[in-house]
Amino acid sequence: MKKFGAVLVITLLIGLTACKTSMEKGLVNMPKEETITKSCYEYVESPDNMETILQYTTHIVKASLVSVEKFTDSSYVYLFNVEKDYIGNASAEIHMYDDLDERYVIGHTYYLILDGTDNALFPHTIYTTVYKDLILDITANMQGEVPLVNDETTVKVQDMESLIYDTISSGIVGEKISTPITISDITSVAHASEEADLILEISVSDEHSMNPYASVYQIEIVSVLKGLKDYSVSIMNLPPNLDPDGTYYIFLDRIPGTEDDYALSFRQLPVVPVTEEATQSLSL
Repeated sequence: MKKFGAVLVITLLIGLTACKTSMEKGLVNMPKEETITKSCYEYVESPDNMETILQYTTHIVKASLVSVEKFTDSSYVYLFNVEKDYIGNASAEIHMYDDLDERYVIGHTYYLILDGTDNALFPHTIYTTVYKDLILDITANMQGEVPLVNDETTVKVQDMESLIYDTISSGIVGEKISTPITISDITSVAHASEEADLILEISVSDEHSMNPYASVYQIEIVSVLKGLKDYSVSIMNLPPNLDPDGTYYIFLDRIPGTEDDYALSFRQLPVVPVTEEATQSLSL
């Protein structure tokens, strides 16, 4: 079985210094500047069976498709309402990002085998399919079979629910997924500064829009207030429309499994304008 499939490059921002994949959520040895400006999704290619796919899965749901909207020039967002959450960890609404695929029909219900990732710049979990061609349309194909690999291996749509339960019971779901960074909903600057592994004061310039939630900037580190003193980065994804004449505090946590790679980790405080009040609120 090949583990890595074709890479779908979409401007989604998954990490500060890491290129995230569905197969191995570890770091890819690429320069920071390259990993900042794109996100990489690698699907399971040529899986032997459903069990193989589910090893790289974080969320399994039955959900109805509500809408499909263009997100960037190269990606779309599919909005699903969850009807059944088999693992119990999904949000009520699924925002699935992918390229355009006419096999997804508004109003139809699907089994979705997903890889979900949280990012501080997105207001919701970012979901992607684990195996791109496994589209389990309950509405259109309940009695049919869906090919897994070159039509040689198939899965029966009507058997999916029992297969899902059996696989969850076996403990293999998500067993090959690395521990992700935790995104916090802390709203207090004081609490964020206590919890963060790395706090920087930065200035920004040369903004380029990536998507509704993020722009890529040239940045200059004014000072390191907490954490790795020799940390350096020159390009970052941050919220749109930051003031190039101001400076900002950013709060980051170390990415699990790495020594010196960090990501924004506070959804409500992706950046904090440097003011006297903000400075006084820091707890260092």
